[in-house]
Amino acid sequence: MQIFSVVFGAVIAEALIEYVNMVVTDDDHRLDWRVIMSAVIGVGVSIAFGIDLFEVIGMAAKVPFVGMVLTGVVISRGSNYIHDILKKIMGEKARSLTLNDDENARHEAPEAEG
Repeated sequence: MQIFSVVFGAVIAEALIEYVNMVVTDDDHRLDWRVIMSAVIGVGVSIAFGIDLFEVIGMAAKVPFVGMVLTGVVISRGSNYIHDILKKIMGEKARSLTLNDDENARHEAPEAEG
């Protein structure tokens, strides 16, 4: 589960960095109000409904509302982005589970006698 948590944290950090880059347009350094409004709405929905993606996967934040705020930012990116994140996360989780299962199988399976 630790490897999955690190991968999930890295994916969320990358999402936040990309999102901040989207807020300020490169050409004239003006704020993009659509991106800001999207974030406000996503965070508002997440808090209003108590949606916390981190808590769902077993990574409850120690600081209240942090999980919901970060979930709101992810929500604000849209369904395609969430689908891509879930594919990355589930791929890593499946790979981690497969590695753990293979390791456990090696330790539990009796040696074949020839």
